[in-house]
Amino acid sequence: MQVALLLLALMVVISLLNRSILNPTSITLGVLALSTGLASLRLYGLFSFDPIAESIILAGGASLFVGAVIMRRFGNTVALFPDPDAGQDHLIRYRVLTVALVAAIVVMMVSRAGQIGILLGGGSLAEVRNSYLGYGGNDATIALVDRLFVGPLMILALPIFLWSLLRGKINVGFAVSFASVVLLNQLTSGGRFIFLYAGVMVLALLARPGATRRHNTWAKAILVVLAVGVLGFTIARGNSVLFEAYTYFAIPVPLLAHWATTVDAMGAQTFGAGFAYGGLTLLFRASELVGHPIGSEISTLVALPQEVWVDLLPGRHFNAFVTLFYYFYLDFGWVGVVLGALAWGFIAQWSFNRMWGFGPRSTIFGLLMLQVAVLSFVRWEFTNGSLIIALVMLPLVIKSSKRALAASENRPSSSAQES
Repeated sequence: MQVALLLLALMVVISLLNRSILNPTSITLGVLALSTGLASLRLYGLFSFDPIAESIILAGGASLFVGAVIMRRFGNTVALFPDPDAGQDHLIRYRVLTVALVAAIVVMMVSRAGQIGILLGGGSLAEVRNSYLGYGGNDATIALVDRLFVGPLMILALPIFLWSLLRGKINVGFAVSFASVVLLNQLTSGGRFIFLYAGVMVLALLARPGATRRHNTWAKAILVVLAVGVLGFTIARGNSVLFEAYTYFAIPVPLLAHWATTVDAMGAQTFGAGFAYGGLTLLFRASELVGHPIGSEISTLVALPQEVWVDLLPGRHFNAFVTLFYYFYLDFGWVGVVLGALAWGFIAQWSFNRMWGFGPRSTIFGLLMLQVAVLSFVRWEFTNGSLIIALVMLPLVIKSSKRALAASENRPSSSAQES
């Protein structure tokens, strides 16, 4: 519990410095404090675990805090737009997004035919979820397109949708197509994390400069929908809400302890590949497609927590949730934890510095970093190839604010044109 309290203290300090708790550093420290605190309670018969996990989390949290403070001191810049919401709608390529989302619906109807069949046959959401995790034996090529196209598109479209909606300037075609993709995705995957980080994004947008009471009403409605979604999907999967909430947040700590000691026993290191695995996995996937696979050993080490289940409660075993620090520890041990967390602190604070007043690209990037922060108690989200693709797509669907600003300044005024 002492580690949780120290992390909370760091969260309070960085929140006061930023004058907001809704920044990626505070969110990361907060969810890690929650995980560490709940794990220390050892409810539901949670087995004892090696204290190395709490030490790793404390070292990583302190380094994250230092990185954020350094970036806050030296990374501040003057905003381009005094009004964060002014004159930026033309920068979003809504037509491109809408066409892509319609294509995503077609891909999902094919790739998730198995899950759709289970639903139409009266199967439970738990059965759908189990089928989805293995893609139900569907064609591997179509499933790959799903993961490399639908996944990134959803990641990118979510913050754009929320940003547009809460400004009251939503594009109808984009909104309808996005809502259709989300509904189809949730019914065929049973996932719940989207409700969690979408809620944090909504709160951040609600707290932005210039938000009005009208935006407040929209935000409250969205938060109610998200809360109902979490509860509804949890109950539909046949699980106890309290038990699910406890295990989701508590098990990352004992799982981190298990896999950190396993990595030590193996003498394994990935030398930076864990931190950058999201980009590398795309390279590895491409090498498989051309018949010359590379990176199999790295992929095996990174995927160990996902592939191997560990007994943590009487009669229950878990996988996957190891916090972001497992991947840093896998790289260079304790040095990797310090350096990786420091780098995340730089990225997190830089994104927050530029979240408002620098145009929609910076705002959407900042909201995506909030997603990384929310999921930090589960994994290092930059190991997710879909996020990397979404970040590559970002400048393709949102025009540069600096170029638009320069063009407007260079454009002759109406009086000059008349003269």
